[in-house]
Amino acid sequence: MRISGKCYANPSDITDALLIGDGHHRVEVLELIWGGESVRSAMRDWQVIAEVRTGQKGMYHATIHFAPGYRLSEGDCLIAADELEQELDLVDQGRAVVLHDGDDGQIVHVVW
Repeated sequence: MRISGKCYANPSDITDALLIGDGHHRVEVLELIWGGESVRSAMRDWQVIAEVRTGQKGMYHATIHFAPGYRLSEGDCLIAADELEQELDLVDQGRAVVLHDGDDGQIVHVVW
């Protein structure tokens, strides 16, 4: 397993990659907490809130890459997101969890 992350200020920089993927993965939104009706609208809202609070980059995007052949259920993917959230001290924040599932493995994207 490999985990990486990056801060973003522009929701469009991340939503296309999250929701469209690279064409080789099944993309599924597993969870959207504290947001609008879609991942795109939630991330726009999160960025606006960050700017009002004098922040610049209102979203943190983490990816959890699992080894090829290692398969998690959707519930296990959410547990992995929960554990990472605890480690990063991002509890009680809005978040989106998106699964990219392909022949080369699973990637869980978590955006707060």
